[in-house]
Amino acid sequence: MTNVATAIGLFYLWTPHDPLPRLSRLPAVQFSHEDTPAEHGGENDVELDTVQGQAETPAVRRYGAGAGRRTIALGEVSRERASIGELGIDVPLPTNHRYLWGFETLSDWRGRGIYPRLLQAILRQEHADGATHCWIGHDVGNNASERGIVRAGFTVVTRVDRLPTGTLTLVPLADTVRSALCASVFQLPLATD
Repeated sequence: MTNVATAIGLFYLWTPHDPLPRLSRLPAVQFSHEDTPAEHGGENDVELDTVQGQAETPAVRRYGAGAGRRTIALGEVSRERASIGELGIDVPLPTNHRYLWGFETLSDWRGRGIYPRLLQAILRQEHADGATHCWIGHDVGNNASERGIVRAGFTVVTRVDRLPTGTLTLVPLADTVRSALCASVFQLPLATD
């Protein structure tokens, strides 16, 4: 067994004190949200199955991007719990914290900047609804997600490492206040030197 930790993910944070980079408007795309599950049928939505039916409570809000009557991207915002199955995390969120997850864009709409614009639409709406901290993450190596998240205005806070024992630890990548807050929210220890 090796004694080396394996980097598996990254956590990012946005607060109202962080500037939102200016992104040009996409005239053909509209952004919306709903507090209850919706049916998105049709042949064009087959690739969006990863987020279908997951908004089962008012504590989860689904956001979407559409072009005409076609849903082209979806994502979820958890308002009470952060549940990240692949990491074994299921924790209550502090008041006014949000966890963004489950994003998918139809393949023929990828590369057009839909994702960062959808993220910014979410940040604006959730802030208007009282959010003070919005968290998001991605797997190491998911460069497309990383680009979209950073372009939207999030700041990387920690790297998630899996230790040889199988436990998770967070490696600080930002100031100590944000790193410590991340550890507190996701209930994971910060790595020590």
